[in-house]
Amino acid sequence: MNISLGEKIVQIRKELGFNMSEAADKLEIVKSNLSRYERNLISPSAEFFKRLLYVFHVNINWLLGGVGEMFLSEEEIEKLHIEEVLSMKEAQNLISSVKRIDMPKYFLTTIGVPVYTEDVVETIQELLPVVGEISAGEPIEIINNEPLDFVPFPYYRPNLNLDDFFVFRVNGMSMNPDIEHQDIVFIHKNTDWDSLNKKIVAIIISGELTIKKLDIRPDLQELHLIPINKNFGVIKVPIEEMRQISLLGELKAIRRVRK
Repeated sequence: MNISLGEKIVQIRKELGFNMSEAADKLEIVKSNLSRYERNLISPSAEFFKRLLYVFHVNINWLLGGVGEMFLSEEEIEKLHIEEVLSMKEAQNLISSVKRIDMPKYFLTTIGVPVYTEDVVETIQELLPVVGEISAGEPIEIINNEPLDFVPFPYYRPNLNLDDFFVFRVNGMSMNPDIEHQDIVFIHKNTDWDSLNKKIVAIIISGELTIKKLDIRPDLQELHLIPINKNFGVIKVPIEEMRQISLLGELKAIRRVRK
């Protein structure tokens, strides 16, 4: 039976014998956030995963993919070379270096989104249709044709409803290096502007589709759609013209096929 990420976090805490306040103190996070993680109300950040790895020696393979034991072995812990202070980049590299067995290879981008580079071997997975292309550059016209492809549902969230996702193939380089041309992106459906502020989103502008970082700027009375690649410009939309824009949802995972 699949269990949610929040339920796994509860299991970790109880296995270590901590109540919620004690666990939050050791992880140096506020108790209310830990409670939200455990109840699956919000998605944990990359920083939270880093703390679980460093402080509690949680096996990230087990946490995200259900593979292996709950905690790292002594040998794996020794290989971590834990320091008191690690930059986010070092943390992401560390997480991606942890041994994983029969699990898709993945790494966390600087925006905290997992990138999968291969599928589980001999594992039955449900497939999602790639419904079309999404622009990483200037927005492109939406064309309703047959699916471009069918891809496995991201292994890291097997408990989520398949119907809650759009899947697109990226066309363009405005989100490099985190999102590459021809990547497959999994968009979790969400139309709540406030919850998606500062997130990477799929968005429709005047009937055309693009992927960008959303930045609502009430001080400027503008909505900014920001590329990661600094060679591309920011799309600025007056807030009074937001009716021309539709949110599809938030980027949750990336599938990358190595050439």
